[in-house]
Amino acid sequence: MLATGRGRLLDNGAVMTLECEPGDVVQFGKYAGIYVFDSSIGQDVILMREDEALGRKLRVDVVMAWVSHQGYALPHVPGDPRCEQCRSGARVEVA
Repeated sequence: MLATGRGRLLDNGAVMTLECEPGDVVQFGKYAGIYVFDSSIGQDVILMREDEALGRKLRVDVVMAWVSHQGYALPHVPGDPRCEQCRSGARVEVA
């Protein structure tokens, strides 16, 4: 999951916060959400409601290999679509 919204607006005006957080791995059905092109990362992403998620792994339970490249300051997972070098298929060293 790359990002989340602020939550669901209830009938009484209160906002119910989401259970999912950025970094969680979410499983979803074949027809869940809609695909849109995100020009900032240069590929399609899925926009979906939280109730369309069938299951999730918490960010803390997911073992990730972090990489960093020259010119991209943030450590990230291999294949991160926001990283130009990962998008180009450049070989990465896992830290």
